[in-house]
Amino acid sequence: MKNKRLIKYILMSFIVLFFTTFITVIIENDTNSKQNEKINDEISKIINVFVDQYGLSEKEVIDIYLKSQNKDHTIINKYDFLNTTEYNNKIYLIPLITFILISLLYYFYIYRYNKRLKEIDNYLFQVLKGDYSLDIRDYKEDNLSILKNDIYKITVLLKEKSDSLEEEKKQLESTLSDISHQIKTPLTSILINNELLLKDKISNEDKETLINSNTKQLERINFLVTSLLKISRLNSGTVILDIKKCNLSEIIKTSIENLDVFLEIKEIELSVEIDENIYVEVDFNWTVEAIINILKNAINYTPNKGKIKIEAECNPIYVKLEITNTGNTISKEDLPHIFKRFYRGKNAHQDSIGIGLNMTMNIIKKEKGDITVESKDNNTTFTIKFYKV
Repeated sequence: MKNKRLIKYILMSFIVLFFTTFITVIIENDTNSKQNEKINDEISKIINVFVDQYGLSEKEVIDIYLKSQNKDHTIINKYDFLNTTEYNNKIYLIPLITFILISLLYYFYIYRYNKRLKEIDNYLFQVLKGDYSLDIRDYKEDNLSILKNDIYKITVLLKEKSDSLEEEKKQLESTLSDISHQIKTPLTSILINNELLLKDKISNEDKETLINSNTKQLERINFLVTSLLKISRLNSGTVILDIKKCNLSEIIKTSIENLDVFLEIKEIELSVEIDENIYVEVDFNWTVEAIINILKNAINYTPNKGKIKIEAECNPIYVKLEITNTGNTISKEDLPHIFKRFYRGKNAHQDSIGIGLNMTMNIIKKEKGDITVESKDNNTTFTIKFYKV
């Protein structure tokens, strides 16, 4: 739009200048012509008088006049009609010169404009080849500069998407490899048990043992697949968390109800110190899932008749929830990797798959929270911070 306006402005300026010059030349020529005729008549009369009275020629009269005035013959040229007309006719060169200058300026403008378009075209060609390293940003205020900046923004977004897809591809390959490894072990065990069950010479007691073993392995596979589906849904964004104000005490109560049996079997002493007036902005069901995974981990690593303590405190910035269990201390080498998928530490529980804590971390992060772990003096503490909006 600005370029069209510029072209129209140049053309209109040229047209106005041309016609103004043309009209000025006509008026000037007409005026000079009349003045020259009048002057020539007067000079002619004066010369005739001197010629008649003194018998001098016209040239002699003019020479006498000029000498008396200390003037040169060239002075008389300004009264010469022919010279004046020749001078005025040169004024016609003004629009021609103006036209040439404007044409040159316009040519260089178009040349520069096309050069910048070619630069954009080359940049897009490089982007199509997968080269995002070039920077096409321009800090001028014309339309091409705006276009170049917008193209650069789109290029940055494309690069981020490309990097994200590449990272997701690597994660998918890693996940599939981990899943294959995790499922292979129980499947192998099931196949071996089935081969033993098909043998003729096997007691009923051994059959029952093998069947129970198969059941456990199938339960493990079912848990693994279910957990992976949940994590996959969280990571892919297909799960939209229902974030709302929830009572933290109710979340903990619901989580504990799902694990009462395991607590009773190991005779673990559980203490909960949470103010019933503490609320957090979270998805109730998914947060219960996260707390259950932490409590399962705590129960697995707490010895019989051990202790698990749950407490919370509130400040103007966040609500801090701590879950502490007695038992084996997590080694310093394992602590940085405790939330990685399928990671099993040196002292990992035999039934541990290494997926529960990873799911917990994903849930807490989706809720804009933070989770850390600290292990020392035979005590392990998971700390979750629910930040206030």
